[in-house]
Amino acid sequence: MLRVLFVPLDDGVLTRAAWDWLERQADMAVVRAPADEVPRLLRLVRPDVLWIDAATPPDASPGAWAESSGNGSATAAPGLLLTRGAAALPAQLGLEPELQTDFVDRPWRDTEDELFFFDDFSESPRLRGHAAFRRHRLFSGLGSGAYTWRPTDGERDCRTTPVQPAWPVRGRVIAVERAFIHINPARATIWEYDAPRRALCIGAYLPYESSDTMLRAVLDRLTRNALLRAAGRLPAHRNGPDLCWPAPDGRLLHDPSLDAAPAPVQSDTGDARLPLDISPLRYPVERTADSPFTLAGRRAFVAGYEHTGPVELWVHPLRALRIEQGVGPTAGPVEISPLGLTRHAYTDADAASLGRASVVERTAVLHELPAAVLEWECAASPHPPAHIRLTFVVDLRLMWPYPAGVLGPLRWNSSATALRVRSAVSEEEVLLVTSTLVSWTIEDASEGTVPRLRCSLDATVQPGTALRLTALARVDCDGPTDTRIESAMAAAGRVRTAAAALARRTAHELRVDAPDTDVRTAIACALARLDACRVETPGVGRSLIAGYWMSQPGWNEGRPGYAWYFGRDAVWSALAFLGAADPAPVREVIAFLAAHQDVSGKILHECTTSGSVHYDAADATPLWLLLVARHHAWTGDAAFVRAHWSHVLRAIRFCLSTDTDADGLIENTGVGHGWIEFGRLGGGTVTYYNAGIWTAALRELAVVARDIGETATAAELDERARTARVQLERLFWDADARGYALKADARDGEWVRDTTRTATHAVPLLLGVADPARAGRWLEAVRTPDFTAEWGVRMIARTEPGFDPGSYHGGAVWPLYTGWVAWAEYAAGRSEAAFRHWRMNVALAFEGAKGAWHEVLHGTERRGIGVCPDQAWSTAMVLAPFVHGLLGAEADATRGRLQLRPQIPLAWDRLDVNGLRIGDAIVSLRYRRGGRIHAFTIEQVEGAVPLRLVFEPAIPAVEIGAVRIDGITATLHPRPHGERMLVPVQLALDHARTIEIEVP
Repeated sequence: MLRVLFVPLDDGVLTRAAWDWLERQADMAVVRAPADEVPRLLRLVRPDVLWIDAATPPDASPGAWAESSGNGSATAAPGLLLTRGAAALPAQLGLEPELQTDFVDRPWRDTEDELFFFDDFSESPRLRGHAAFRRHRLFSGLGSGAYTWRPTDGERDCRTTPVQPAWPVRGRVIAVERAFIHINPARATIWEYDAPRRALCIGAYLPYESSDTMLRAVLDRLTRNALLRAAGRLPAHRNGPDLCWPAPDGRLLHDPSLDAAPAPVQSDTGDARLPLDISPLRYPVERTADSPFTLAGRRAFVAGYEHTGPVELWVHPLRALRIEQGVGPTAGPVEISPLGLTRHAYTDADAASLGRASVVERTAVLHELPAAVLEWECAASPHPPAHIRLTFVVDLRLMWPYPAGVLGPLRWNSSATALRVRSAVSEEEVLLVTSTLVSWTIEDASEGTVPRLRCSLDATVQPGTALRLTALARVDCDGPTDTRIESAMAAAGRVRTAAAALARRTAHELRVDAPDTDVRTAIACALARLDACRVETPGVGRSLIAGYWMSQPGWNEGRPGYAWYFGRDAVWSALAFLGAADPAPVREVIAFLAAHQDVSGKILHECTTSGSVHYDAADATPLWLLLVARHHAWTGDAAFVRAHWSHVLRAIRFCLSTDTDADGLIENTGVGHGWIEFGRLGGGTVTYYNAGIWTAALRELAVVARDIGETATAAELDERARTARVQLERLFWDADARGYALKADARDGEWVRDTTRTATHAVPLLLGVADPARAGRWLEAVRTPDFTAEWGVRMIARTEPGFDPGSYHGGAVWPLYTGWVAWAEYAAGRSEAAFRHWRMNVALAFEGAKGAWHEVLHGTERRGIGVCPDQAWSTAMVLAPFVHGLLGAEADATRGRLQLRPQIPLAWDRLDVNGLRIGDAIVSLRYRRGGRIHAFTIEQVEGAVPLRLVFEPAIPAVEIGAVRIDGITATLHPRPHGERMLVPVQLALDHARTIEIEVP
């Protein structure tokens, strides 16, 4: 039991609240004492921690404090925890020669929040807390920091903090000020000392007196960790040693002792070139616009332009280099594949004057390594030698929210075959190794406290030979960089291995053949791009990132597109794997989000690959619960669910805690945005989108609970699902508008609905918790030109007030919305409208980045306007509406049951689908239409136990004639489904089954 002696230096509200918190800790022995009683009680109580708290910095003399704190016998003295005003005491206690602190005690004013930059956000998440430097055991269970205070106007803001350059001299800074998705690295909020005694100072953001309980669990965990840390009892961090905040230092240090002479990266035996042309997927590029491209592996990615070439290399969470000047402009064919980019380029004016390429440039990411390769092959004789000059910057830029230069100063050294750049304060480094001798020119391009190394590589490549530059990086928790050089040397072999793995994977994934050849290509591309979004970061985890692009100056500096982990983005993307591919990525998403679950049970919204976590989305938690249920339905993996069941229960409890009026629907107030983040459509006490997800999650989790033997929980979830379904209709159905509302606000005891029609109305419908008949007016509206452009669906119709085609939530087209709408239309039986919308996403496969899909497009012009030209959930909306909509696939793997409800487009007279996965079974479907006959052949090609198939093809006919199953005529009873008739068939897939439906 931890013994704590609490010393309040005043009797104000703040210190009383801290003592009240401490008294409630049943597993601690606590004593409260005035300052003059401390020497006596130290002998009697023998505390592990002496916690001194004050609202304002005290004026006690150094001698008195040294005596009362037991400073004379440091080895026997208890650890010190100095909070708020008492954090100013280190100099008086002999821990610092002098400590200057910035003392603030004033009412919080929302309009004066200097760290809030998002005035257009509807939820306006004013948050304060502490940000660690990536990892510290003080934040065990809290990620890399903690939001502890959600201030309201007029609430007391009381803090005592050092501000740079007046940081502690003898102490280590553990955390700095943290606001909503922002770090203020100048203000230290937590720091500590080892000598002459152990002391931990927390100068801000311990709001025990606050009536807001949303962040109370986080505050509780941080305080308990702080007491254990002060007592020397906090276990080490599982991912490595504690890291503390370095002071800014923009020096660039040439360090001859830094090894920069590794063996050159020689060409692979037997094949000196990167064999990018063996990829089973290859996309030729027309010489028109210089569109973006991205290449990604598990650890690294390259972003650039098709004709300009590569620009940035990131090795998560580090920008390894940024190319300022490539080898030359495109001079011939360009080809992109999942393996790499190949382009023909001029390297000098002579080559350009001859009108022929002087080199073939190849760029590849080494799939499982934190490495990328650039290769330049000079054309064979009679071409002259090619002069290669590449200019780039190495700054070891750590991904946001960490500031530029935080890993400085930088040490560097070079040799004729290598350049090594290493952080002087951590283990990060970049190593560049060449296959032949080159010349380096190194310049200091530092700016203020941000060290930057500008490098130029010069080499001459003889005809018929190649120069290869391999860039490897070491990040936190990685082994030494040199141990991976040998693997990187076999770059061509690794490319061949990656190509073989891609071929094997595509042979076991969803494959489609239809009269529309773009469909086959788009589905293959979508699966490859989604797989490229599977990222692993040492010390953080492995999951799906949201999208790729390069960082940009200003707000997007250090933010490479959306190349970090998300909650809701990952869920919407992961749903596309179910039925279409191996479910391993879905398990990774579930496990990752569980591992980073907040102490309250909430699921994260964002986790950067640098390890900074934010929990500011209201929909991430119910979406995660839905994904757990759907993964179970498609895999039947009960062991996996049981392993994560405690996380499921915590997430359910969190959602229930947001239902303040106990009506059965979760609420958004104080939780985060319910999808629409800003503008007049944002906000809302309850949103139809979020409440619909919650209702579906309850219904589907009840089945999961029953399958794993949690019968009491299953019964509770069943009842909650029924209640939520009734309440969803009651709260959101608006009889006057004859449609569902977007959101409902509680005002003066009344519910006020916003009946604006939006693309988000699709979600409850596609999840099966909305009435398609009641959604009829929305279904009619969304197919009109007001809602639907030729390239996709807008968030709102053009006729809505405030429509803005360039606004994310005010009129832009998202492929995600287009996919939602198509999926919902299939669920409602609006087959042709659904196909039209889904086909719009298919058409986008090669309009920007080849084989990838934009995040956002303009609402009235066919062009991308989003942050990412390569977005995961946009890609997912090529797959999910096809599997779960057009094929109508629903799974119950535990009971070996598969439902298919195909709605074949009228324009197609044939369709072949292979690789549909459920549990350990793989199913194929073949459709042919000839005259009046619709013929379906379904076969289970893998799986030991035959599936039970519920087959309900939706036939575009008012009447159904003869139905033959394996050549035997059967009498069935079709029923309406939107614009078509469902023909219900149930059978076992113990052999290939053929169903022929004749239309009179």
